[in-house]
Amino acid sequence: MRRVRLTLVALVLACALASPALAQAPRGTPLLFWIDTNYGAPTLKQADAGGVAYASLALPAGSLPEGLAIDAGGHPYWVESRWTGARVMRAAPTLGATTPLVTGGSVLRGIAVDDVAHYLYWTSSNLATGARIQRANVDGTGVTTILSLALGANPRGIAIDHAGGKMYWADFDQDAIMRANLDGTSIETFYLAPTQSHPYGVAFDPVGLQVYWTEYAGKLRRSTTGGLNSTVAGGLANPTYLAIDPAGGRLFWSEGGAGAQHVMRSNLDGSGKVTLPLPLTTYGGLAFQASYGLPVGDPVAPAELSLAPFAPNPAAPPVVAQFTLPREQRARLSVLDLQGREVAVLVDGVLPAGRHEATWTGGRAIVPGMYFVRLAAGDRTLVRRLVVDR
Repeated sequence: MRRVRLTLVALVLACALASPALAQAPRGTPLLFWIDTNYGAPTLKQADAGGVAYASLALPAGSLPEGLAIDAGGHPYWVESRWTGARVMRAAPTLGATTPLVTGGSVLRGIAVDDVAHYLYWTSSNLATGARIQRANVDGTGVTTILSLALGANPRGIAIDHAGGKMYWADFDQDAIMRANLDGTSIETFYLAPTQSHPYGVAFDPVGLQVYWTEYAGKLRRSTTGGLNSTVAGGLANPTYLAIDPAGGRLFWSEGGAGAQHVMRSNLDGSGKVTLPLPLTTYGGLAFQASYGLPVGDPVAPAELSLAPFAPNPAAPPVVAQFTLPREQRARLSVLDLQGREVAVLVDGVLPAGRHEATWTGGRAIVPGMYFVRLAAGDRTLVRRLVVDR
């Protein structure tokens, strides 16, 4: 009998150790995902915006994972930078399962998701066979090369502006941020950086219509889509990949300086810079997911303001927005387009504490695409992405 008990205990411990999740994030937590590319023990990790780690997924040794993107359903995507057999990968939002979407690649670097058109975009910096940008459906089918880049190109991070019809990517060796149409036409230099500045990561802010990028030489910069450039932060330790939280007004980036591998956070203007207490040995990708709220019907009284995720997402109107208020207060729930314009006001008034719902019917003038549902109450604002697909 004792041997049976010991065997059962050992089995339980083995299952616990094999599980990729360290803990489950509390409801309403904005989540940051990051990759540690460590050759012998790469990982995909998850934490909140303050640096409290919640989950970790071990990835295959030697796969050299890089780049990271999150779709509207919370699925992380990444690529592999190994020379042969590189893949485009996807994981469950809980980091509980992984799926290879595309195989047979080489030196893949950055990845981006277009939630409206349901495409994945990624870069390849194989300098022997030629650098390129490829695209596929989000399930990995329909792989096509949309850009074969000029000799000497070395693309890294990539970002998508669906409403503007543009993709942006960083060219490490050409010292430039490049831009093209989403089908690969009309390629142009968006920003020519100083020699040896080595742009690396790129992120697009769909609310402020700003392009952000890192320069490995030590800067974090941004530009309007019209081309007005400014330095957000300087004196950084080899910043690489970049993620943005438009609703929270925050930036996240990884630094790869010798002895100074960190995940950093700042406000969108570069102020309030902090080093997050997150483990990092080799820089990889970063991606940010907006917070998710308490579900309707939860028996526990809401302790904080929350705006629930939309399910399904993409969806066709009518769409139900669910939110909670921790106390009686004035609340405004509205829908914004990608230019930041209010296209509908669902709630505007004083509501009691508790759980509430509001329905957006869309209207005849609404076109398929990405929208933002914004909840403002007191001094706090929460924003959710919603993809309209009808």
